[in-house]
Amino acid sequence: MASSWGKHLKISIWGESHSESIGVIVDGLPAGQKIDWEQVLAFMGRRRSSGAATDTARKEADIPEIQSGLLNGRTCGTPICALIRNNNTQSKDYSLFERIARPGHADYSGFLRYDGYNDIRGGGHFSGRLTAPLCFAGALAKLLLAEKGISVCAHIQQVGPIKERRFSLDELNDELAAKLNDSFFPTLEEEKSQQMQEHIAAVRAEGDSVGGVIECAVLGVPGGYGDPLFDSVESQLASLLFSIPAVKGVEFGSGFELSSMRGSQANDVFVLRNAEVFAKGAINIINSLGVVDGICFGVESGTKDEYVALAQALNDESKEFKRVLKEKLDSGISLAKAKFETVKALNEDKFNAELISSPNNILAVEYVKAILKSKKHIEIYPMHREGDHNDKTLKKKITSATSIRETLKEKSKKKVKKNVPKFVYEDLKEYPVIFEKLTMAKVLSSTTEQLKHLPDCTEGLENRIKAFSKDNHTVEELIQKV
Repeated sequence: MASSWGKHLKISIWGESHSESIGVIVDGLPAGQKIDWEQVLAFMGRRRSSGAATDTARKEADIPEIQSGLLNGRTCGTPICALIRNNNTQSKDYSLFERIARPGHADYSGFLRYDGYNDIRGGGHFSGRLTAPLCFAGALAKLLLAEKGISVCAHIQQVGPIKERRFSLDELNDELAAKLNDSFFPTLEEEKSQQMQEHIAAVRAEGDSVGGVIECAVLGVPGGYGDPLFDSVESQLASLLFSIPAVKGVEFGSGFELSSMRGSQANDVFVLRNAEVFAKGAINIINSLGVVDGICFGVESGTKDEYVALAQALNDESKEFKRVLKEKLDSGISLAKAKFETVKALNEDKFNAELISSPNNILAVEYVKAILKSKKHIEIYPMHREGDHNDKTLKKKITSATSIRETLKEKSKKKVKKNVPKFVYEDLKEYPVIFEKLTMAKVLSSTTEQLKHLPDCTEGLENRIKAFSKDNHTVEELIQKV
């Protein structure tokens, strides 16, 4: 059927713009899923006309009436049927178009397809009115995705000649998504929002309309979704996006700009990120599985309660927290230590300093922060490492990665054969002794502008790297200072 879509989650849209009602059947939702009706109506409300100069003149309540599939606020596992009433119709206004097809509408193609029996009032089944039931299905899908740590957001990137900047990967997070989703006219630049709205109103006053561009982002999606060719993620999304009547073009990533790029520029880049982003991604993947209720991670020291207490304090980043953090950073200490000192200053000095004493401990803190933010019940189990991770002496049984690296530096690869799996040993190469010197030489010879483009070099960090590289002559010393 042309008005049905999907395999696992199936939707069927029915009704016409001026029929008594329109609606959707959603099939494939798991049984027992709690439906937050307030969130559903809020999402539907974003589509509904508020009477603003940027909205359609047609005002409808757009309240979904559930006919089946829901009981006591939870899904039954059977198809959900939602009906939406059409109350504000002016059918007599369309009598002329029974004989004269409107340009830019589906009147003529519908006449040919359905032998003249198509309903042309308000665009009939081809109308933008049919996006109301589509939004209801989307609201249900968003509730399910949220439980898996996946969020969707969009902004108006262009209206007519007025453009604003595109999303930056560094700014995409749940906070930005929530802000955009709560906005009446979502943009990244406030002044552009005003200009766009004024332009729409001006064109409308002239009896005309204007086009635009929407940029959308999906956050927290684990890799590996989709199937080759016809069922790829892009193939499936494109088929659904083009069901929105006004959509005439869809691009993914750099899209049509790729035509002017070389192959060396037009590719997906694997990006290294800091412990906070790494931990958040890992917890999102774990949450998406739906079967994990505990996580173990290696630490040098500290207890579960200590990690939870510090993570809770770090998650509460108020204006005062940011003010004190800036003062600590300005004193010349590293970011990890500055955050810890800020938490101590604001919480009566009750935290264990060892929790930020090593990369493993810092990653553990970020894991716990991500778990707390996700509001999922995942039990944490910090496991203390045997020995010192900085121990340079190769041990017979359990040894540190540092000791393996030091042994390779000495061109003694055979000594580590019993400490690593066979396939790892075969891939190991003698560690280049000059690696550290090359790294420091590169840092010292680079400008702050060049350092700014290093993976995960957040704003201002390039200045700290450059400043401290002059007096710290080893990579380890530089890392500790930065």
